[in-house]
Amino acid sequence: MITTVIIYATNPKYLDKTIDDLLDKTSASLLGEIIVCLDSAEDYNRTDVIILKTANIGKSKAWNQAIGKSSYNKLVFIKSGTKFSVDWLDPLVEALNEEPCAIVSPVIHGLDLNLWASDNEKHERYGFRWDLDLLPRKKSSKPESAVVSSNCIAINKVWMLDIGLFDDGMAVGTGQDIEICVRNWLLGGYVYVIDDSMISVAAEIDASSKSIDNKARIVEAWFNKYAKYFYAAKSVKPADVNTGRLDKLLLLKEKQVKSIDWFFSNLLPELYGIFDYKNIGCKKKVIIIANGASLDYVDNGYINSFDILIGIDYAALLFDCDYVFTESMSVLTDLRQKYHDNKFVLPTVLENRLRGNYAMTSSVINDCVQYERGEIGSIPYSENPPFINFDSIALTAVHFALFLNPEIVTLVGFDNKLIKSKSHSSKISQYDGGELWPDTENTKKRYAYYEFGLDQLSQLAMKMNIPLVRVNHA
Repeated sequence: MITTVIIYATNPKYLDKTIDDLLDKTSASLLGEIIVCLDSAEDYNRTDVIILKTANIGKSKAWNQAIGKSSYNKLVFIKSGTKFSVDWLDPLVEALNEEPCAIVSPVIHGLDLNLWASDNEKHERYGFRWDLDLLPRKKSSKPESAVVSSNCIAINKVWMLDIGLFDDGMAVGTGQDIEICVRNWLLGGYVYVIDDSMISVAAEIDASSKSIDNKARIVEAWFNKYAKYFYAAKSVKPADVNTGRLDKLLLLKEKQVKSIDWFFSNLLPELYGIFDYKNIGCKKKVIIIANGASLDYVDNGYINSFDILIGIDYAALLFDCDYVFTESMSVLTDLRQKYHDNKFVLPTVLENRLRGNYAMTSSVINDCVQYERGEIGSIPYSENPPFINFDSIALTAVHFALFLNPEIVTLVGFDNKLIKSKSHSSKISQYDGGELWPDTENTKKRYAYYEFGLDQLSQLAMKMNIPLVRVNHA
């Protein structure tokens, strides 16, 4: 159960703090040795660690050298600028004992290096999109994660040798965490986030121009048939990148026991089928039906005159919609009495509002389009997935409609205007102190946030030359 902890550093600035905190917070019975990969020309001296000087070769090559120097079967890879919770290592070691073919990682908080203090934001599960940028996902009840961050990776040395070490064809930059995790899944292993273990890590800016080459290596080696999505997301051509030699990775494919289709459908379902819907609304008119009180003012014949109907939550019960959006498990249960599974467009995680918890969509429904929400408040820079998240299912539906590339998108029941700081709709008497809700500060904030999101989507629609029209407001 003794562990080798391997620290990657591009300079020695925060190494002492990291090592001191590691020694202070780690069970002495578990920590066998510390190897520092100092990937720079700077000097660093310390007698209680093994120092491995490298010359700007990147994490993959440096870590592989450290593996060759390690004395123990349990390996944990971290980076300088890391703070640890008490006994953080114990749950990771226990998980590796229970599942020898696993890659495991702790819950990771942000770290303010100046104060050496953790923040409240935590990353519990990870995924990626077609640009292969690592991103945090909404927490689920399952420990499985498609990938984990190279901020902390723990693995058994015997298994690491069996699956071929880190990809030493990678240059300085990012991508090694996604590659080793994808490979581990495909070669029969598992990837878990262990919720009982926590660390904090300082944010790192990727300044390497080689990261796109690293990620192209992953695509070409492990899911070549989907490579066009990666190059489209990066707005580059295959000839513009240099993957280097792929022969070692391609030899490892002989050990592959799971398909990349299995990986996407089970671990990143939002990437597996969403692109089949791109441009299917071409030369068609789309209407999105929300639940606002002004929906009572809309003529049914007008709504039914559109080519594609998108319903949001219970508004979908009023019409025969082509696509239905919800994020609530209870609403989904009611809607499924009317619609088949393939009519739904759902987030990868559904909320059970009655119980106050979450469930993976794939455990509730079989045949639907799934999407992963972006960071809250993020700008919809593209009509392609990922979708924005302004904490509104209605705004996500608008982004989906633009992704269909229709002739026009019309919105009804979107009661979220602010006029002279007052909430406003066609049924004004039901708002502003009326029966629906009083005109409180929370209402103003909610509407302002909603309007901001719709404004961002309007800018995207203008960029795509698609009229975005909101009707039936006084």
